[in-house]
Amino acid sequence: MSKINNVKKVALGIALSGALIAGAGYGTYSWYTSEVKATGSVQNTTFELNGGGKSTSGNLFEGTLAPSRTTEEKSFTVTNTGQESMYLRTKFDFDVQGGSADKTTLLSGYEVKPTLVYKGKAMTTPSSLDSDGDGWVKASELQSVLNAWIPSAEGEKPEQFASGDKLEIKLQLKLSDTADNKWQGATFSGDLTVQGKQVDEGAQFEN
Repeated sequence: MSKINNVKKVALGIALSGALIAGAGYGTYSWYTSEVKATGSVQNTTFELNGGGKSTSGNLFEGTLAPSRTTEEKSFTVTNTGQESMYLRTKFDFDVQGGSADKTTLLSGYEVKPTLVYKGKAMTTPSSLDSDGDGWVKASELQSVLNAWIPSAEGEKPEQFASGDKLEIKLQLKLSDTADNKWQGATFSGDLTVQGKQVDEGAQFEN
């Protein structure tokens, strides 16, 4: 009888030990898992002319003028240094101070000879603005020449100024040989500005 009890005790002890092992292992079980992760970030693109700053290449016009005299040719280079294509707009603002005639008369005595190189190709002044074919136009007509040359959103086939594209504008200024003493002491000044805007619909130029 005592042997049977001993067997039962041994069996019970084994059973309890088994229960304790199973209980201890229960809290350490793990499920098989698998994970796929996708991450992303968005960086704003760059949109800039000449490195993003306001860049000038010296004075647009230098020197002194007298009737039939011309200034040295000056160059103004614009490069799309950003990642985005753009439409361009040019603004040529000019003025004359001094002299002894009204401003309209004085301005009529100045002529400009523009040259533009775009993508390595030299552009010619439209014949409608350069009737004698010498490349000189009235200073007041330079804006029309630039509008005809510069890639823009205007016209039936808008042309984009792509990343890396470069254009070079060269200008000379001349005082007409018909100018007289009324032009003595007068000062002609001009500012050439090139602006870019996105090609997306609704994009606007800065004022």
